[in-house]
Amino acid sequence: MARDEQAAVRALAHAEERGDPASYVNLTDEQVAFELVSDLTRGLTGAEAERRLGIHGHNVFQRAARTPWVVRLGRNFVSFFAVLLWVAAILCFLPGVAMPQLGVAIATVTVVNGFFAFFQEMKADRAVEALARLLAPRARVVRDGVEREVDARELVPGDLIVLEEGDLVPADARLVEAEGVEVESASLTGESTSARRYKSNQPILLHGKFVWIELPNVVFAGSALVRGRGRAIVFGTGMQSEIGRIAGLT
Repeated sequence: MARDEQAAVRALAHAEERGDPASYVNLTDEQVAFELVSDLTRGLTGAEAERRLGIHGHNVFQRAARTPWVVRLGRNFVSFFAVLLWVAAILCFLPGVAMPQLGVAIATVTVVNGFFAFFQEMKADRAVEALARLLAPRARVVRDGVEREVDARELVPGDLIVLEEGDLVPADARLVEAEGVEVESASLTGESTSARRYKSNQPILLHGKFVWIELPNVVFAGSALVRGRGRAIVFGTGMQSEIGRIAGLT
């Protein structure tokens, strides 16, 4: 058990680094609000949301610093294994070895492999950009008891968000109110056809019966509400959301 606020934050950060999924699925609405130190009707205060933003960061994907494409291409030819292949190719042309055909073959393989790795890296970058486009730009949130529209970047764990038909889910959240909610989550499951799932705010007592991404009382960032309306308390933002973990792996 954490002895103070700093210890609690460190424990949560450690759990997030290990990728442990939140365990709010088996709790009642009131217990979820208690665990996330939020309120089912008033949400967070503006001051508390600002404080948590300083701890958890913005609800965006973290990206490495941009490197010029020339540098990225060049470093594929000077990696440890690439250097070994270059040395092997050069040795093939020495008078005592005299195997120029093999040297040409090794050099060709090294060049082809370097370009292939570069193009794969570029494809990964484009995939992350495509995932970023799945994030909602705006979100409706209840703060200080007032429903307002904010930049989705400002969402933090504990925020009470309002979802209606046609909305993109802005962050991973546990439903605490659901009226005929149906969610399309093909963007996360990778299914080529529709992946609609009905959702409710009821606690799950047999957690092992469900795949994490298909839990019936959790909505994930990047999915879309195709029917109904509801409210949910955010527990995962940015790189700690499910889509953020996918972007990190990519």
